[in-house]
Amino acid sequence: GALVDASILADTPSTREKIFEFRHRLPQRINEFLRSTGQLKAATDIAVPHAAFRQMYDFYRETAQNSKLAYVILAISASPICILIFFLKTIKKLFARGNV
Repeated sequence: GALVDASILADTPSTREKIFEFRHRLPQRINEFLRSTGQLKAATDIAVPHAAFRQMYDFYRETAQNSKLAYVILAISASPICILIFFLKTIKKLFARGNV
C-alpha cells in the first residue's frame, strides 16, 4: 500500500541521514511558512507500534481528506511515527462559505 513514487528508501547510512534531517526539517519549515503567512495549525505527533502503523496512517489520511482542510501527513514507518498537521486558515474559509 505504499506510494512507491512518493517514498524514500533508506538503504544506506547516507540516505538514512538525509531522511533523519528531512523528518526534522519539514515540520520546522511548515512552522516557518505558517508564521510568515499569519496562519495557525493544529497538529498531532503519534508513535504507534509497528503492527498498528498502517491503521493509524489510514485513519489520519481518511480524517484529513474528509475534513476539507489543507493538511500535511508526515509518515515514517521505520520509527513508526505519524504526524498530521491541519492548516487552520482553511477553517476560516470553510466557515465563511458555510461549509462547516
